[in-house]
Amino acid sequence: MQRRQMVGLLCGAGGCLLLACGAQDNPAASAPGTSSFDPSVIGEVELDGSVDAGAVPGDGALEAGPDAELDAELPGDDAQAQESADSRRERLLIGDTQQPALWVYDATDSQLLGTFQGHARRLARGATGRFGYVEQDNETILTLDMGLSQLPTSQGVHYQSAPVRLLAQGPSGSQPGALHGHGSTTALFLNGDGSVQLFDESTLLGTFASRTIDAGAPHAGLVVPWADKLLISTLSAGEAVANLQLFGASGQAQGPTGCSAPSGADSNAQAVAIGCDRGVLRWRQGDALPALYTHADAGRFSRPVAHPSGPSFLLQRGDDLCVLRDQLSCVPAPAQMLDFAFDPGGKRALVLTRDGLLHSLDARTLQEQANFMVTGAVPTGADEPVLAVGRQYLYVSEPAAGKVHVLHAASATVVQEIELPGAPGPLLVFRYAE
Repeated sequence: MQRRQMVGLLCGAGGCLLLACGAQDNPAASAPGTSSFDPSVIGEVELDGSVDAGAVPGDGALEAGPDAELDAELPGDDAQAQESADSRRERLLIGDTQQPALWVYDATDSQLLGTFQGHARRLARGATGRFGYVEQDNETILTLDMGLSQLPTSQGVHYQSAPVRLLAQGPSGSQPGALHGHGSTTALFLNGDGSVQLFDESTLLGTFASRTIDAGAPHAGLVVPWADKLLISTLSAGEAVANLQLFGASGQAQGPTGCSAPSGADSNAQAVAIGCDRGVLRWRQGDALPALYTHADAGRFSRPVAHPSGPSFLLQRGDDLCVLRDQLSCVPAPAQMLDFAFDPGGKRALVLTRDGLLHSLDARTLQEQANFMVTGAVPTGADEPVLAVGRQYLYVSEPAAGKVHVLHAASATVVQEIELPGAPGPLLVFRYAE
């Protein structure tokens, strides 16, 4: 049965009140809930209307997935079954394209957790995956503790779930740009002065500390920590095109990588990839140095998207969709491509197009297998939908309709509609590390 989550923000002279209600297809089954708005601590908004700012919510899956039956078969071990269910929890950070509003939604429990004021230009995760960074139009950054943490114990890993919090400290600087993390290092490129800010996310919960590396003249650059090195775009005075260089962890330059005009980066536990002017730079875990994969056809490679578990990547080159596996290959993308990603299993490439279709392609060959309608058609110049992928679910924002569609990845069926009082656009999924 499809489930809808409808929310609202009622503001007056005394502050704001977050209104939420969940409903099944039967309108009589709806149960409204309310929560007072606190910009520093957001309580869990329960569907029965109660609020508990310190409670750890239970696990109510959107739809029974393949693991539900396995969990039910565990004889007499409710704690182990609950721990397995908790490990699949994921939260969705949603930005609004028209107003300064951010929404945090727990897809596992079908609950809106809260809202913050902030106009999201870009959403990013750091090295640990616990913290969210919201780059705003006013060139400031909001740092959120998304409340999902893991605690190693003698019996395994304990999964902790807590309210989402807006932190009072975090990275900042002149014209913040790309942010990436790996290992214990999170790095932010500051476009306004051509510098890099490096920090350990553990300091966000204590006394925040960071250090800076100079990357030359101001430019829209990027920095990616990998192993004990840094990949940083640099621009010398008088040059028109930035180049990606290898740096040591302490900030000393170690030489060029062969990647010019770097454009976007993504990574997983296996590899990192960066789009370049005529190819893709990939650095696999365990390799001493990165490798540059070139392509005979002209065109800039951009928007790399990492495979959920392996060292493969999807990229865009003009109107083409490309995949980097053992080699780099490209095919014409579905017409008017807006966004793309791997599905949770990595066997399919998903492409969202301007006509509202979500296309399913074989991830190896990029040959289309199926497509289905998810959103309405998007006029040129209008706010565009965004595709995000979790462990079991796909999320597609539709700014014009004020909705985020939640689809079961395996069946491609809509299982929830998150209705918001605005124009939801940017999406970012947070979950426990595997």
